[in-house]
Amino acid sequence: MSGKLGYTWYPKDFISDPDVMFMTSSERGVYRDLIDLAYMSDNAIKYSVDLLAKYTHSDVETVQKILNIKGEKIGDIWTIPSCSKRIDLANKNRANGSKGGRPKSTNKKETTKDDQSKKTEEAKVGSSPATDPLPVFEKAMELMLEVKDSIVSDNNLMMEMGAVAKIPNPKDVKGKIEEFFLYQKTTDKYHTEKTEFKKHFFSWYSKKYPNLGTGKSDPNSPPGRDGIYENEVSDHWIWLNNGWRDTTTFTKEQKRQLGMLPK
Repeated sequence: MSGKLGYTWYPKDFISDPDVMFMTSSERGVYRDLIDLAYMSDNAIKYSVDLLAKYTHSDVETVQKILNIKGEKIGDIWTIPSCSKRIDLANKNRANGSKGGRPKSTNKKETTKDDQSKKTEEAKVGSSPATDPLPVFEKAMELMLEVKDSIVSDNNLMMEMGAVAKIPNPKDVKGKIEEFFLYQKTTDKYHTEKTEFKKHFFSWYSKKYPNLGTGKSDPNSPPGRDGIYENEVSDHWIWLNNGWRDTTTFTKEQKRQLGMLPK
């Protein structure tokens, strides 16, 4: 397939789905990504669950849970049944197009409204690309590059990030952001939203430069800053309930519940 299948989004229908209604926000995000991927691959998702976890910036357990609820496995391929109707329509339109267009109606009194709705649907539905996964990750990299470039071109935003991360020399902020971007490329991790990019930059910087990024004078003292997000880990400290907690005092079960140890 050579084109991309566009589709109309109906938020009310999505959120009123009983399955979706009880998903967490992160689970809904994974489901949305899987829907997009289904449309881009003609509903033949050939990725492994591990690779899908990387693609959705989630974890294997969450992806598998959503696939069990909303997906269907056929051999080695995952499909999203809710996408089938529109994709089948797209395939039908392509088949008709190869024959010179839609078959002419024998009923000359067919309503104009009906005909117009079909034309509108055809305009929304195109063809989907090849199932080769590479373009998906290339697109993700392009989006992350755009996010990075938008940040380093905004001096005020850079200074704000430098202050939050406690980078000693403001002149070093741009270089650290570029370093983080290159690091993410080598690990195949893509943060295509500015908020996500910033959050992971702060976490990376505090781990890469712990004595600079956290303002610690004593490795046994908690970071000298507030956490960036709940459950942020810095050395043996974790940000919980608006405070740093020493994880060396946690039991193994507590660490498992926080995702610090495998379940």
